Order: sequence, then C-alpha cells, then structure tokens
Amino acid sequence: MLIPTTVTVALRCPQCGRLQLSGLSRFALGRTGSQRVACACGHHLLTVGVRPGQVWMQVPCFLCDGTHYRYYAPERFWAPDLKPITCAETDLQLGVLGGEEAVAEYVR
Repeated sequence: MLIPTTVTVALRCPQCGRLQLSGLSRFALGRTGSQRVACACGHHLLTVGVRPGQVWMQVPCFLCDGTHYRYYAPERFWAPDLKPITCAETDLQLGVLGGEEAVAEYVR
C-alpha cells in the first residue's frame, strides 16, 4: 500500500492576482513542524502545520479580511481527493487542496 506524502494547494494571490500552486510534503513538515507558503511576489498565502494526530491550515482571507483555520486528520489531509478551501464568512472558495493531478485538472 502506498501512503501519499505530498499534496498541492492552489490559491489566488490577492496581491498580484496570480494563481499559485504549491506543493507540501510530509517530510518537510516533519512530526510537529510548520511551513509558510508565499506567492512568487512574496505575499503570504497560508501556513500549514502538524501536531500529533492533526494537520492544521491557517489561511489569511482577502474576502473578509479575517483568518480561517482548518483542521484535518492526517490521512484526510494527505488524501489525493480535492478539498475546497472556503471563506467561513462568505462561503466563497479561496482555493483547493489535494493531489497534484486532481488540483491541476481542477485548475484547468
């Protein structure tokens, strides 16, 4: 059985308007680490972190000017299926998270 070790996140940068696809790796995060994801222009898009039994995401929202937090079981976070990233205030989609092929297909 293969265990997924990477996911891709696609978010539009509110600063420059580019759609940014970024890969996240289990190995880069480790068991309790975190990783900031920035656009090519340098604007902060999200932070992802790991703690025992949980993966969390912190997403600054350009729609409501708030910060949204998402919590996943590790097996759900690393699964290749698409998971929408939405604004809790407006229920509009900010981006998607999932396997590289699924995210690339969705973006097309």
